[in-house]
Amino acid sequence: MFIVEEGHAAHLESDYHIHSSFSADSNSGLELICFTALRSGIREIGITDHLSFNPHDPNFGLLNQSVSSYIREIEKQRKRFAPRLNILTGVEIDYAWEKEKEIASFLSAYSFDYHLFSIHHIDGISLMDRCFYEKYAPEEGIKKYIDALKYAVLFPYTQIIAHIDWIKRGWQKYWLDFPYHSEILLDFGLDGILKTMADRGIILEINTSGYRREGGEAFPAFPVLCCYRDVGGKYCILGSDAHQAGEIAYRFAEAHKMAAYLGLQLITPGYLKKVNNQALNKY
Repeated sequence: MFIVEEGHAAHLESDYHIHSSFSADSNSGLELICFTALRSGIREIGITDHLSFNPHDPNFGLLNQSVSSYIREIEKQRKRFAPRLNILTGVEIDYAWEKEKEIASFLSAYSFDYHLFSIHHIDGISLMDRCFYEKYAPEEGIKKYIDALKYAVLFPYTQIIAHIDWIKRGWQKYWLDFPYHSEILLDFGLDGILKTMADRGIILEINTSGYRREGGEAFPAFPVLCCYRDVGGKYCILGSDAHQAGEIAYRFAEAHKMAAYLGLQLITPGYLKKVNNQALNKY
């Protein structure tokens, strides 16, 4: 079920997590992305290139230096493809609590339709780097990840948490003696984080990139989505995390079915403010 906000229709197929050549890990130009979306029957997309303040990240400094060009290019394609395709200007923030000042300054200086928050690094180490899993035993590493999420959901600028169980990618590859189960994350405190998100009106992303990766399941896994619903979560946003144009809307049919089965409502970024206000009015 999709929410429709007045003046902002939620189309049957919309993808709100797409990377372009403004990210270091994508070579897809915006024009190609837009043509591919149209051919796939997509009516609304959100471009969410990486913003990183971590000097060890390949995306470090890229969007900071090119943000004006980024916004102009999206606006150019928005005008070109309207009304067949609606294009939103988003950003994916590589969150770290020690970089909150820089993140807040950036988001205050520029206008985005929405922003995703992700945990890609802990203590400056990528969660895809073997070094993290060799440096920390599973219990310590999981606790550090959960602590980072706790900070993220209390940060005033946080609207959406993307791929909330991202750590499972490296976990499944490097902590071989400690098999991954999503329930472990919940037991370590992810359940409380989901409750905080529901209470604060922070949206949980269903990210289908997991279907094309090692684990073969969405981010988050089904038990995490169940917990989100059980603690009062109602709203999700759908993204493919496409880094190549051909990955747009990848296996969205399965994500739609999962959300519908759990009674979770897939919303557009245009509905974010209303969800947040509803949460604030509870207090």
